[in-house]
Amino acid sequence: MRRAEPGKAGAARPVAFLCVEKRMRLWQPLFDLMQKRCGSATSRLRESEQRFRTIVQSNPIPIIITRLSDGLMIEVNEATLRLFGYTREEMIGHSSLELDMWRHAEERAKLLAQFEETGEVSDYLLEYRNKGGATGFVSLSAR
Repeated sequence: MRRAEPGKAGAARPVAFLCVEKRMRLWQPLFDLMQKRCGSATSRLRESEQRFRTIVQSNPIPIIITRLSDGLMIEVNEATLRLFGYTREEMIGHSSLELDMWRHAEERAKLLAQFEETGEVSDYLLEYRNKGGATGFVSLSAR
């Protein structure tokens, strides 16, 4: 049997391509099912994220979500913006230390030590400073 030369009419396809093509046809129903399930999971994740965002943003209690590693704020709600007088852009990506929000900066170290020891902090009374320099007290809880 003569082999056809690649690039000429009647040339055979590479075997690897044929194998892949055949496997794709055999497994296509499984791939379709997986794509449908993944698409459904992605949709559910998006819906869950939207519900979480709605709960955080509509909450009348100030909420700040930070990274434990460096204290950078990754999410703040409208109540937080009203309390501290900053815009979202001024807060997101910055730490409370950068913005001088702690009336007594050493309180942050105490709070972190308690958090690292127990994994949570409840009703920790601290004095804060807002953007205009006014101070007040808040009861902080964290997990």
